[in-house]
Amino acid sequence: MNKDKLLENINLLGVPLMEAPEMVDANETIAELIRSGEIRYWEIFPVLLANSANKGLFEYWKAEKPLKNKERQVFHELVLLSLVLYRALDLVFPWAEPLFWSKAGFGKEEFDRWLDRFVKRETFVIGGKEMSPERLAKIFRDYAHGEEENFKGLMSKKEDLGLEYALSQVFAPKQRELFWKKVGGERLTKSEREYYSRTVRKKVKALANELLHQLAKSI
Repeated sequence: MNKDKLLENINLLGVPLMEAPEMVDANETIAELIRSGEIRYWEIFPVLLANSANKGLFEYWKAEKPLKNKERQVFHELVLLSLVLYRALDLVFPWAEPLFWSKAGFGKEEFDRWLDRFVKRETFVIGGKEMSPERLAKIFRDYAHGEEENFKGLMSKKEDLGLEYALSQVFAPKQRELFWKKVGGERLTKSEREYYSRTVRKKVKALANELLHQLAKSI
Protein backbone atom coordinates (compact mmCIF):
# COMPACT_ATOMS: atom_id res chain seq x y z
CA MET A 1 0.00 0.00 0.00
CA ASN A 2 1.56 3.31 -1.06
CA LYS A 3 1.42 6.46 1.05
CA ASP A 4 -1.35 8.08 -0.96
CA LYS A 5 -3.55 5.00 -0.62
CA LEU A 6 -2.77 4.76 3.10
CA LEU A 7 -3.75 8.38 3.63
CA GLU A 8 -6.94 7.87 1.65
CA ASN A 9 -7.91 4.83 3.73
CA ILE A 10 -7.05 6.59 6.98
CA ASN A 11 -9.27 9.49 5.99
CA LEU A 12 -12.10 7.10 5.22
CA LEU A 13 -11.71 5.27 8.51
CA GLY A 14 -11.40 8.52 10.43
CA VAL A 15 -14.94 9.58 9.56
CA PRO A 16 -18.26 7.85 10.30
CA LEU A 17 -17.89 4.46 8.67
CA MET A 18 -21.40 4.50 7.23
CA GLU A 19 -19.87 6.84 4.66
CA ALA A 20 -16.85 4.61 4.00
CA PRO A 21 -16.98 2.05 1.19
CA GLU A 22 -16.92 -1.63 2.14
CA MET A 23 -13.72 -2.10 0.15
CA VAL A 24 -11.65 -0.38 2.83
CA ASP A 25 -9.75 -3.06 4.77
CA ALA A 26 -9.53 -1.64 8.29
CA ASN A 27 -7.04 -4.26 9.50
CA GLU A 28 -4.68 -3.75 6.57
CA THR A 29 -4.92 0.01 6.97
CA ILE A 30 -4.12 -0.19 10.68
CA ALA A 31 -1.14 -2.47 9.98
CA GLU A 32 0.18 -0.04 7.37
CA LEU A 33 -0.38 2.84 9.78
CA ILE A 34 1.89 1.08 12.29
CA ARG A 35 4.51 0.36 9.63
CA SER A 36 4.55 3.99 8.47
CA GLY A 37 6.34 5.04 11.64
CA GLU A 38 4.74 8.49 11.35
CA ILE A 39 3.68 10.07 14.63
CA ARG A 40 0.77 11.94 12.99
CA TYR A 41 -0.75 8.59 12.03
CA TRP A 42 -0.03 6.96 15.36
CA GLU A 43 -1.80 9.82 17.14
CA ILE A 44 -5.06 9.10 15.30
CA PHE A 45 -4.83 5.36 16.02
CA PRO A 46 -7.43 5.59 18.86
CA VAL A 47 -9.89 7.17 16.41
CA LEU A 48 -9.38 4.50 13.76
CA LEU A 49 -9.57 1.71 16.32
CA ALA A 50 -12.85 3.01 17.76
CA ASN A 51 -14.42 3.66 14.36
CA SER A 52 -13.34 0.29 12.96
CA ALA A 53 -14.28 -1.77 16.01
CA ASN A 54 -17.65 -0.03 16.40
CA LYS A 55 -18.54 -1.20 12.89
CA GLY A 56 -17.18 -4.71 13.38
CA LEU A 57 -14.33 -4.18 10.91
CA PHE A 58 -11.43 -4.65 13.31
CA GLU A 59 -9.87 -8.01 14.15
CA TYR A 60 -6.81 -7.90 16.38
CA TRP A 61 -5.01 -10.91 14.92
CA LYS A 62 -5.56 -9.79 11.32
CA ALA A 63 -4.07 -6.38 11.99
CA GLU A 64 -1.18 -7.87 13.99
CA LYS A 65 -0.31 -10.81 11.70
CA PRO A 66 1.66 -8.93 8.97
CA LEU A 67 3.70 -6.95 11.52
CA LYS A 68 7.25 -7.75 12.59
CA ASN A 69 8.31 -8.02 16.25
CA LYS A 70 9.05 -4.33 16.89
CA GLU A 71 6.00 -3.28 14.93
CA ARG A 72 3.85 -5.67 16.96
CA GLN A 73 5.13 -4.08 20.15
CA VAL A 74 4.10 -0.66 18.84
CA PHE A 75 0.69 -2.07 17.88
CA HIS A 76 0.30 -3.66 21.32
CA GLU A 77 1.15 -0.41 23.09
CA LEU A 78 -1.06 1.75 20.86
CA VAL A 79 -4.00 -0.54 21.55
CA LEU A 80 -3.34 -0.29 25.28
CA LEU A 81 -2.96 3.49 25.09
CA SER A 82 -6.24 3.71 23.16
CA LEU A 83 -8.10 1.66 25.77
CA VAL A 84 -6.63 3.90 28.48
CA LEU A 85 -7.79 6.98 26.56
CA TYR A 86 -11.34 5.62 26.28
CA ARG A 87 -11.42 4.90 30.02
CA ALA A 88 -10.07 8.35 30.87
CA LEU A 89 -12.84 9.90 28.74
CA ASP A 90 -15.41 7.59 30.34
CA LEU A 91 -16.27 5.92 27.03
CA VAL A 92 -17.66 2.38 27.19
CA PHE A 93 -17.45 0.19 24.08
CA PRO A 94 -18.76 -3.40 24.14
CA TRP A 95 -15.70 -4.65 22.26
CA ALA A 96 -13.12 -2.98 24.50
CA GLU A 97 -13.22 -5.39 27.46
CA PRO A 98 -12.91 -8.56 25.33
CA LEU A 99 -10.07 -6.91 23.44
CA PHE A 100 -8.33 -6.12 26.71
CA TRP A 101 -8.63 -9.55 28.29
CA SER A 102 -8.62 -12.12 25.51
CA LYS A 103 -6.95 -10.58 22.48
CA ALA A 104 -4.25 -8.16 23.55
CA GLY A 105 -3.34 -10.01 26.74
CA PHE A 106 -2.94 -7.00 29.00
CA GLY A 107 -2.89 -7.25 32.78
CA LYS A 108 -5.01 -5.10 35.07
CA GLU A 109 -1.96 -3.78 36.90
CA GLU A 110 -0.39 -2.70 33.63
CA PHE A 111 -3.60 -1.01 32.53
CA ASP A 112 -4.05 0.79 35.87
CA ARG A 113 -0.44 1.96 35.76
CA TRP A 114 -0.89 3.42 32.27
CA LEU A 115 -4.20 5.01 33.24
CA ASP A 116 -2.60 6.67 36.25
CA ARG A 117 0.18 8.06 34.03
CA PHE A 118 -2.36 9.21 31.45
CA VAL A 119 -4.51 11.24 33.86
CA LYS A 120 -1.33 12.76 35.29
CA ARG A 121 -0.46 13.84 31.72
CA GLU A 122 2.83 11.98 31.66
CA THR A 123 4.40 11.58 28.23
CA PHE A 124 4.42 8.06 26.76
CA VAL A 125 7.27 6.85 24.57
CA ILE A 126 6.14 4.31 21.98
CA GLY A 127 8.44 3.11 19.25
CA GLY A 128 10.86 5.87 20.17
CA LYS A 129 8.24 8.58 19.69
CA GLU A 130 6.78 10.80 22.42
CA MET A 131 3.00 10.82 22.73
CA SER A 132 1.16 13.37 24.84
CA PRO A 133 -2.08 12.39 26.65
CA GLU A 134 -3.48 15.90 26.22
CA ARG A 135 -2.78 15.89 22.48
CA LEU A 136 -4.26 12.40 22.05
CA ALA A 137 -7.42 13.45 23.89
CA LYS A 138 -7.70 16.63 21.80
CA ILE A 139 -7.28 14.75 18.53
CA PHE A 140 -9.85 12.18 19.58
CA ARG A 141 -12.36 14.88 20.55
CA ASP A 142 -11.75 16.74 17.29
CA TYR A 143 -12.45 13.66 15.19
CA ALA A 144 -15.38 12.65 17.39
CA HIS A 145 -16.98 16.10 17.17
CA GLY A 146 -20.55 15.75 16.03
CA GLU A 147 -20.55 12.01 16.67
CA GLU A 148 -21.95 12.17 20.21
CA GLU A 149 -24.10 9.07 19.78
CA ASN A 150 -21.18 6.95 18.59
CA PHE A 151 -18.84 8.19 21.29
CA LYS A 152 -21.28 8.24 24.22
CA GLY A 153 -21.78 11.99 24.36
CA LEU A 154 -18.38 13.64 24.66
CA MET A 155 -18.92 16.96 26.48
CA SER A 156 -16.76 20.04 26.72
CA LYS A 157 -17.03 19.97 30.51
CA LYS A 158 -15.37 16.53 30.51
CA GLU A 159 -12.13 17.75 28.93
CA ASP A 160 -10.25 17.67 32.22
CA LEU A 161 -8.96 14.10 32.32
CA GLY A 162 -7.98 14.41 35.97
CA LEU A 163 -11.50 15.49 36.90
CA GLU A 164 -13.09 12.64 34.96
CA TYR A 165 -10.78 10.09 36.56
CA ALA A 166 -11.53 11.52 40.03
CA LEU A 167 -15.27 11.27 39.37
CA SER A 168 -14.85 7.65 38.32
CA GLN A 169 -13.47 6.90 41.79
CA VAL A 170 -16.65 8.20 43.44
CA PHE A 171 -19.51 7.62 41.01
CA ALA A 172 -20.58 4.53 39.10
CA PRO A 173 -20.96 5.00 35.29
CA LYS A 174 -24.72 5.60 35.46
CA GLN A 175 -24.25 8.03 38.33
CA ARG A 176 -21.61 9.98 36.36
CA GLU A 177 -24.02 10.15 33.43
CA LEU A 178 -26.70 11.71 35.62
CA PHE A 179 -24.14 14.02 37.24
CA TRP A 180 -23.13 15.44 33.85
CA LYS A 181 -26.76 15.74 32.78
CA LYS A 182 -27.46 17.88 35.85
CA VAL A 183 -24.34 19.95 35.22
CA GLY A 184 -25.42 20.47 31.62
CA GLY A 185 -28.95 21.40 32.60
CA GLU A 186 -30.47 18.44 30.74
CA ARG A 187 -33.94 17.22 31.60
CA LEU A 188 -34.09 13.94 33.52
CA THR A 189 -36.78 11.30 33.22
CA LYS A 190 -38.90 10.51 36.27
CA SER A 191 -36.87 7.39 37.09
CA GLU A 192 -33.60 9.30 36.60
CA ARG A 193 -34.77 12.08 38.93
CA GLU A 194 -35.71 9.53 41.57
CA TYR A 195 -32.38 7.72 41.28
CA TYR A 196 -30.46 11.01 41.33
CA SER A 197 -32.30 12.19 44.44
CA ARG A 198 -31.92 8.85 46.19
CA THR A 199 -28.26 8.17 45.43
CA VAL A 200 -26.27 10.74 43.45
CA ARG A 201 -27.34 13.91 45.24
CA LYS A 202 -26.04 12.61 48.58
CA LYS A 203 -22.56 12.07 47.13
CA VAL A 204 -22.61 15.46 45.41
CA LYS A 205 -23.50 17.21 48.67
CA ALA A 206 -20.76 15.34 50.49
CA LEU A 207 -18.21 16.38 47.86
CA ALA A 208 -19.34 20.00 48.19
CA ASN A 209 -18.56 20.06 51.90
CA GLU A 210 -15.65 22.47 52.42
CA LEU A 211 -14.49 20.83 55.64
CA LEU A 212 -14.33 17.48 53.86
CA HIS A 213 -12.16 19.09 51.17
CA GLN A 214 -9.75 20.43 53.78
CA LEU A 215 -9.53 17.11 55.59
CA ALA A 216 -8.98 15.20 52.35
CA LYS A 217 -6.10 17.53 51.41
CA SER A 218 -4.50 17.11 54.83
CA ILE A 219 -4.07 13.32 54.61
